[in-house]
Parts: sequence; structure tokens; C-alpha cells
Amino acid sequence: MKSHPLRYTLIAALALLLLLGLGKEVLVSAQEAGGNVFITTPANGEAVAGLVTVTGSAAFPDFLKYEIFLKPGKGDLLWVATTYAPVINGNLARFDTRTYQNGTYQMIIRQVNSDSNYTEALGPTITIDNELGAPLPYPEVEPSYLYMPEKYALVRLKNCSGVDLEFDYASAAGSANDLKLKAKGQDTTYCPFEDFVVNPGEYRGTATGSGEKAYTYAFQAEVGKVYELIYNGEGAGRNQFIVNYIQPDKRASSDTGGTQGPIEAVAAAPTQTPVPLAGAVAPAAAEPASVAPAEAPAQSNSILPATGQGETSGLPFVLIGAAVLLFVVGGGALVVMWRSGISA
Repeated sequence: MKSHPLRYTLIAALALLLLLGLGKEVLVSAQEAGGNVFITTPANGEAVAGLVTVTGSAAFPDFLKYEIFLKPGKGDLLWVATTYAPVINGNLARFDTRTYQNGTYQMIIRQVNSDSNYTEALGPTITIDNELGAPLPYPEVEPSYLYMPEKYALVRLKNCSGVDLEFDYASAAGSANDLKLKAKGQDTTYCPFEDFVVNPGEYRGTATGSGEKAYTYAFQAEVGKVYELIYNGEGAGRNQFIVNYIQPDKRASSDTGGTQGPIEAVAAAPTQTPVPLAGAVAPAAAEPASVAPAEAPAQSNSILPATGQGETSGLPFVLIGAAVLLFVVGGGALVVMWRSGISA
């Protein structure tokens, strides 16, 4: 009985298509992200307005921080919040939806590891629907929770002056960074801020408002404590720059993120099937001051600067494997054809 080389060719083609399909996955669902990473509320498909509290879990191995973003149908990710402590069945963020354009958004949780690599997981799809002519320029709440960090000291730097701020810090151990914050807007109590974590030790640096003299400061950071650094400007006199030790934000009664290891905790993730964003309304080109693109989030990590590195794609290895498979199967088919010709 004669062999059919076409059969081998079809098998090879199907194998190649299967392998290429496996290599195209970029985002994963929240349930597949590893650890406990999901959003419980808002629910998938829910319409929201005003101030919204995001609940769920963000606890995973090698934890450094988690970030929450909104993804419109078209355009860049829009930053919502960053927190430097695990959360399990608790409050993840609070944000003022009135600073965003009305429309449909996919919520995304970015889990960042200690090496600054990150994985992004899909959360629910929500619709922002506020009865406003235009988004508000400033929110009424600070979106990121200040939960007690496990390994570092947590710092919130706030610029409550009417000028842009340049801020730097350094420790004898080599932990250092430079930060910039925009001026506080008029007719608002909201002060632009940035959260970061530092290793324990003494820190010194300067806080310089645009057009103002540099203010030299020093403070001692301790593990597990939260500090608030506030720049009020030269006009505030002795209160130009204030360093406060503050209590961390209180966790929800259901949140076990601060009491047991993230890997040991178990929480049931809700089913969150992404909804197509074909009808989404993309935010206007001039975004409100409280919204920052994902490439330059309003908050950053000062211990290990976020490099934006993602997981290494497996596509090159898939293509190599497919090429080897085609070579082996195709070569076998040619041999069969050659032998069939001799037999004939």
C-alpha cells in the first residue's frame, strides 16, 4: 500500500498553527495570573459614577506592589492606584470616576515583583457614567491606600504649594532618587502626591519649589512605618516642609493581607469575562491632572526603579520548535515520496 505524503504535510501545518496560537497570549485573566489577584467590585459590566471603592485581592509570590489601571477601547492605560502591601479580600483602591471621560473601560491589575518585572491581569469591564459636561480636573480622594509595608518604610510625598516641586533624597546605604510633582491646583484641597518605599535608615535631601530656595531636610525611616512629607512653599514660613509620621490606613475587617502570608491565603476569584470595548469612548487628548499614562504612572518605586519589563515572550521558542517539526515531518514525507518513486 502506497503512503500519502499529503497527510504528513497537513499534520505539520496543523501543528504549526497550534503552536503559533499558543504563543500569542499577552494578557491573562485575573484567575490565571498566579497567587490571589482579582477584583470583586465593581462587578463585570457594572455602571459606576462618583467615588468608587475597588475591592478584591492582590497577593502573590515575591510581592513588591500592585497597580490598578483603566484601559479604554483605544489609547494608553490610565493609572488609578498603587499600593505597596498585599490585600486579601479587602479594599484595593478608591478613585473618583468624575476625573475620567464617560465610557467603557477594562480594569487591569499589574502585579510587580521585587525585580521590577510585572504581570498584568484582566479585571472586570466597567462603564463610567457621570452626569457632567466634562471631567473634573482634580479628584476628591487620594486613590492609593497606605497600608503598613512588610519590609520597608512607606513614604507619601505631597506638593501642597502653588508651584512645581523638585525633590531628592539619599541615604548612606545608597538608596536614592529624584522626584517631580506638579503644583497644587487652585480651588481644590487635593495635593499632587507620590508614594514610594525606602530601606530603613537616615535620609537627607532637598525640596525645591519652582522659583524658590531649596529647603534642606533629614528624617529617619523605620521598617513598617508610614511617613508623610508635605511641601507647602516658601510662603508657609516655618511650615515650608513638614515631615510627619502617620498611622497606616485601616484595612477592611475581611482583609487578611496584613496577618497571613499571601501564598497561604485562599480567596475565590469571581468570574470576569472581558467584554469587547468596541463602543468605548476614548479619553480626550488633554487628560485631567489626576490621570497618568501607564508608561509614566503617578507613583513609582524608589527601591527598585520600575523598568517596565514584562514577561519574556515564548514566541521565538515556539517558532523554532515549529520549524524543527516541519523539517522532521517534511523530510519524512520527501523520503516516502522518493521511495514510492523507486518502487514504481
